[in-house]
Amino acid sequence: MRNRFSLIVIAALLLASLACQLLTPAAAPTSTAAPAIPTAAPAEPATAQPAPTATAPAAPTDEPASVFDGPAQIESQEFVDQQLPRYGIQAHFPRITAPAGPAADDFNAIARDYVDTLVAEFLGGVEQSMTVITPDANAPTPQNFLSSEYQLMYNDHGLVSIYTENSQYFYGAAHPNPFSSVINYSLPLGRELALADLFQPGTDYLQTIAGYSINELRKNEAFMFEEGAQPVEVNYQKWNITPEGLRITFDPYQVAAYAAGYLRVTIPWNALRDQIDPAGPLGSIVK
Repeated sequence: MRNRFSLIVIAALLLASLACQLLTPAAAPTSTAAPAIPTAAPAEPATAQPAPTATAPAAPTDEPASVFDGPAQIESQEFVDQQLPRYGIQAHFPRITAPAGPAADDFNAIARDYVDTLVAEFLGGVEQSMTVITPDANAPTPQNFLSSEYQLMYNDHGLVSIYTENSQYFYGAAHPNPFSSVINYSLPLGRELALADLFQPGTDYLQTIAGYSINELRKNEAFMFEEGAQPVEVNYQKWNITPEGLRITFDPYQVAAYAAGYLRVTIPWNALRDQIDPAGPLGSIVK
């Protein structure tokens, strides 16, 4: 009887314990996941800025630098240096005084730079000659000399054409050394002209110039060296614009002996008309 009572008590206790477990809420499981990354607040909408506009570099152009189309005002400048009895220098060169502007400044710089180079080369030759020969200290004239004189061949329609004859002598030489130089400048274009600038692209202007020149030179009994007049650019670097036509100068020794001096040929504009560029520097002269 006592054993049955004990079993009843144990059973009752087990039932009570089970009931307590069923009535107690289960604990929430502990999460092992990584904490969430906080979401950034949305940014303020950016105000759209216009993209910067790239400034393209100015394209090169052959447009005239000015509308000047008349004769320029030109004055003569002189460079003199006398260091007797060693040497004497006298050089004249042109300077444009009007119209003022970049083109005139450029022309003036070209003319002056030429004289400066001429003088520097001459003085170098003097120093070299003095190491070989001592000049006469009592001589009344310079034992070495350089002279440079220019002529204005054309000055109109914004074109300036300068021809210069130079002569230099070093003590002990058999004779002076003469040579010429030219400046052909377009003020409207603001630059020095090359011979090719006068003619239409693709034309064989050198052949025409050389053919005419050789025919004229053959009329001169001094003409000796035909290779100096062949249609190559180096033979026709000494050219000038004149009212009558294109003047070519051949320095001593180029097509004749020293004694013949300078030989010149002037080619009438009519003989070149078909090849001259009507839109080029000569367009207003040769029509």
